[in-house]
Amino acid sequence: MKQITPVQDTNDKSLIATQLRVLGVSDDYETQATFNWYLFTETGELVNNGTVVCTEEDYLLWDGNNEFPYTFVAGVKNLEIID
Repeated sequence: MKQITPVQDTNDKSLIATQLRVLGVSDDYETQATFNWYLFTETGELVNNGTVVCTEEDYLLWDGNNEFPYTFVAGVKNLEIID
């Protein structure tokens, strides 16, 4: 899990996401990977979640680094990782 710059939920303005979790769902090890992402409050309450697909052009940038799924999802979702 990574700390992010706080983001207010668009549906429930009282929820502020401060943490991002990314899980790999599938990976063909050549051209595509799918990641589930979750935004949580500081107390662990789920704010939002979804799925992001990393296709060939972006997948080729992945050098096996465990940080890539986080930075990729953060870029797609306009989130800033702060730790």
